[in-house]
Amino acid sequence: IQEYHESYKGLLNQYKYSHSYLYGNKVGQSIHTNNKIVKKGIVEFENSQNNAIYVDLLVERDTIRVYNAHFESYKVDVQKIKADIVTFKSIISKIKSAYLIQKKQSKILINHIKNSPHKTILTIDLNNTEHSFIYKEIANELNDVFDLIGHGYGSTYNLNFLPFRIDYIFISESILPNYFKVYNNKLSDHKPISSFLNI
Repeated sequence: IQEYHESYKGLLNQYKYSHSYLYGNKVGQSIHTNNKIVKKGIVEFENSQNNAIYVDLLVERDTIRVYNAHFESYKVDVQKIKADIVTFKSIISKIKSAYLIQKKQSKILINHIKNSPHKTILTIDLNNTEHSFIYKEIANELNDVFDLIGHGYGSTYNLNFLPFRIDYIFISESILPNYFKVYNNKLSDHKPISSFLNI
């Protein structure tokens, strides 16, 4: 879960093991599982409240590394956009700033993934589309489950009725997906996604 709150804990007590990292206003990332966690850690992003966490899970006789990451947001309030030069310059500035931060975050995360001794699953709120440089850098290392077996737009975030896919599940080449779904449940401003994977 990205943007996990401590108050969610009671909703997830069917899972034996978990790893979470909260910051500032007690919000962060979490991973919940019934597989034994043999190692856990944090991938820190510089000058950001966002980060990535990971766990190494024991799956039968194999060990799988699972990352959960949340990249920098553009922090553009669509409701307050005005058609004037000041607003336009402010939006461009925010987009440029977030993009540069995302670029640094992707480099840190990709280097960490490359050094993993295990097959990898990455779940991520990328805050960017599949057409972005950031996405392509990650897709050079891992397969996008939606690209392999998804259908339609796969939109996970609607901005004024425009569909965007900004939430992803990536996997190592040796992991095979057999199911992927985007849910229409209104739990937040993002739609939940899930996948069943053959390890």
